[in-house]
Amino acid sequence: MDKRALRNALNQLLTVLERSMPMYLSYAAPWTRNGDDKAVTALRRIVEEQQALANRVAELVLELGPTNVGDYPVEYYDMHDLALDYLLGKLVEYQKRDIGKVERIVDQIQTHRPAAALAEETLGTLRAQQETLEELADELGASKVTWMMP
Repeated sequence: MDKRALRNALNQLLTVLERSMPMYLSYAAPWTRNGDDKAVTALRRIVEEQQALANRVAELVLELGPTNVGDYPVEYYDMHDLALDYLLGKLVEYQKRDIGKVERIVDQIQTHRPAAALAEETLGTLRAQQETLEELADELGASKVTWMMP
């Protein structure tokens, strides 16, 4: 794999991490209610893990050239002020999409061992986070509040 192709693949990996739905929600905080503490804590941990991985990927990219993460996906812009219990379903959906992207990146960069190892670690982390998000979605879905108009 040539340097340019490797840099592009690593920039894609960086984009997945820096422009993920959890990362977006760290800036556009969801609406929460009593009982969401476990989910809020888990979401903060996911953001911290993704940021730490993004920093490591950025270091590799910078050895090859400039970083380029682009903007957040446009569909995230409608996610302001929505309830966390609703957003957990969206988080699960977008996390699955991100896992697919990282799987393709892992396949592309197998010849560069340090980059491949970091991409594989990222993939493992995203999969573990996926399980956490699914569990939280199930828990909050089971205890869903019924909203009533006065």
